Amino acid sequence: MGNSISSSSQKASAVDTASAIFTEENTLMKEGSVVTLKNNFFKLFSELEHCTERVQKQKVLEMNGIMFQLHDDDLKSIFTVELFTGIFNMLKDKKKSFLNALLLLKYVGFWKVMKGISLDFTNKSLLKELKKMIIKEKDMKEKRNEKLLTDLCECIMMIFYQSLTGELHALSVSLLLKVALKKGNDKKTREEVEMALLALNGISKPLEQKYYLNEITDIIQYHQEHHNLTCLANQSAFHFLISRFKEDDSLKEVVLQKMHFVSEATKELDELNGSLNWDTHEKNFSEKMRVRIITRWLYLIFNTFRKEFNEIYGEVVELTACVSRVYALAKDYEMKIRKKCINLFYRIKITIGEDIFILAESGAANIVLERMCRPILDDNQTAKSKEILLSLSERLYKKKTDLKIDKKSWQMKKRAMFEMLEEEGYEDIITSFHEVM
Repeated sequence: MGNSISSSSQKASAVDTASAIFTEENTLMKEGSVVTLKNNFFKLFSELEHCTERVQKQKVLEMNGIMFQLHDDDLKSIFTVELFTGIFNMLKDKKKSFLNALLLLKYVGFWKVMKGISLDFTNKSLLKELKKMIIKEKDMKEKRNEKLLTDLCECIMMIFYQSLTGELHALSVSLLLKVALKKGNDKKTREEVEMALLALNGISKPLEQKYYLNEITDIIQYHQEHHNLTCLANQSAFHFLISRFKEDDSLKEVVLQKMHFVSEATKELDELNGSLNWDTHEKNFSEKMRVRIITRWLYLIFNTFRKEFNEIYGEVVELTACVSRVYALAKDYEMKIRKKCINLFYRIKITIGEDIFILAESGAANIVLERMCRPILDDNQTAKSKEILLSLSERLYKKKTDLKIDKKSWQMKKRAMFEMLEEEGYEDIITSFHEVM
């Protein structure tokens, strides 16, 4: 597999974010109000038809910068039928605007996925045109352009993710995995790998293990040794594998034991968290992308958490402690992250059962108590926090346990927990809470 890269390069790789075509120097961002940004977006789009290819590309890059700045709902409002119809018309003009239309479509797909936007419509003409292009290029055989084929598949996967079936679906998976398997650590390769893995997240149809398992296992394990993936690419690789759980239960053991998902997620979150300056609202492009990726990790952990996690108790304590650190630093700046942390603690509470002490050992109980003491409370978050505290207090005051451990061991564990709670300063609060309830 080659030599491991230096420790300094590993650190840089670990906190790297989105591919270079989406990085700060290419987004050409201009600050402005939402209305101004949206107006500028459509103004730029209307001008594309009358530009040279070079100027056209410059305007597409500016449009990408605007999409980055817009918040989720505002971004969704510019993904209109008119926009996709315009891109469809550009794609048909292959002499002048084809490559720029494809670039714009990739940008649209990228931000659609990164900001979790669901489209309320399907542009059938555009989808039909993309499929036609894929079939035409696929049938070229010796002269076929695999880079173009991959770009087309990425666009469909990110924008029309449920629309590929049969042979085209298998072709797309094969092409994207082939790109994702590239082992290079140069900027261009990392861009291509990241985009392919992000697009693979759009696969919702069942897949047999033979079509992907060896490849995705190799991608993740190679990264764990050589750190060749960006943090978004690594998260996307796990996302692709974990999304197959619903169709193949045997993958849980692969993810937890062979891929070491819990410890990997802990490491990634800690490095992302440590690379951010949470004390300022004015984050640059790279920092905002890291916040997005932290959000994606929390979402993935939430959806992955299973009873099987009981088997790796120590790793789960470390993961929960890591999430507590994310909350402690991000709570005043990123409401979405704060809510996802509380939701994850609640998921742990309802999943982990008898081992709810994880929430105390990791410091998550501190977070929940702090949440309950806020002067302004969110009903949903407060309700979940209350249930977590109630479960914790009930476990502490329960005289016997369903766990298959002897009474002496149980008493020792409770005594250690009470001592820790008292040392942390919230044993009296939980005791009072238990008595009131």
